Amino acid sequence: MRGKKQRKPGGKTGAGAGGGVKSRILYAAAVFATLAAAVTHDAEFPRFLLGFEILLAAALYVCVRTLASGLQAEVRLPSAAMRRGELFEIRVALRNRRILPAADVTVEVACRDMFTSEVSTLRSPAMVDGRGRAEVVFRLKAEHCGVVSIAGSDVRVKDYLGLFCGQCKVCSFTAEYTSLPRWETGENEENRMTGKAAGGEDSSACRAGEDLLEAVDIREYRKGDMLHSIHWKLSARFDQWMVRDPGDTSETALLVFLDLYPGENGVSRSELDTFYDKAADVSWEMLRSGLRHDVIWAREQILVRYTVRDEASFREMLMALIHTPLSEIHTDLNTLYKEQSEDETYTEAGRLSLAQTKSSSPDS
Repeated sequence: MRGKKQRKPGGKTGAGAGGGVKSRILYAAAVFATLAAAVTHDAEFPRFLLGFEILLAAALYVCVRTLASGLQAEVRLPSAAMRRGELFEIRVALRNRRILPAADVTVEVACRDMFTSEVSTLRSPAMVDGRGRAEVVFRLKAEHCGVVSIAGSDVRVKDYLGLFCGQCKVCSFTAEYTSLPRWETGENEENRMTGKAAGGEDSSACRAGEDLLEAVDIREYRKGDMLHSIHWKLSARFDQWMVRDPGDTSETALLVFLDLYPGENGVSRSELDTFYDKAADVSWEMLRSGLRHDVIWAREQILVRYTVRDEASFREMLMALIHTPLSEIHTDLNTLYKEQSEDETYTEAGRLSLAQTKSSSPDS
């Protein structure tokens, strides 16, 4: 079932609070009407009906409290990270330990965007059989790069008439999911190479370090070589597998610098997404060409450095980058690198600046 996204500008309200108040008002009006009839008429039925209504309300109250104490909920995130534009799920597992079924359950999950601090609420109804289990699945789309934390959850059960509402126990947890940038995975490598061979320009954002990527040695395929290092154009020409060989880079570090200073006027979500996408493209293109490299940025004047050697380290670098707050002041990365790193020979394979990405963005 799909959760409905709602903004919560103020304090937290109980699930279905408006409907519960309306039901109680109507039921109270019926009770007072029955009471008036029992007082003004000398008949047994109004008195019998009045007693039934009072006993029914008491029974429903006890039933709701019993169900609420026996219903447990647990929020799960099957995946902690996904690429921007992909669908992901938030699952809420429900367990009813009572014999009575919980026919009217409302599940709410509050999500906080760590970039904008906005809180949205996902809400969905559910039903759990007696001594049974159920699961509520919220399917969402990661629209922007960033981190979203599960700020809280609320599971409530109501009686059959909606008069009373009891809060259920939710297992305590701390969870967040990360929306990673997009990058070219190589699935359309053949189309991309065909376009370049026909004279078209590569539309990839990772043009930084292009000369370096073209300068690597080409050799025949050997057992153990990574598939992303295969040079598809030359392999087709020579009718055998050819791979890019970066040669001996043990003494020369290939560095990609990322400047996270957005400028004085800040940055929009679309501009930030563009910057993250370009950074991912640069690193992935180098990795696919068989070039081990380091991605460097600054966090509170402390140099952050991640070595990218395979897809796992590539994703680890992106996770760390997304979790890094934007810089409040401009930082000279070259000076910071020389001050906080050991002396070594390095080649700048690429450099991206958030402020320049912002100025070249169509939205700016």
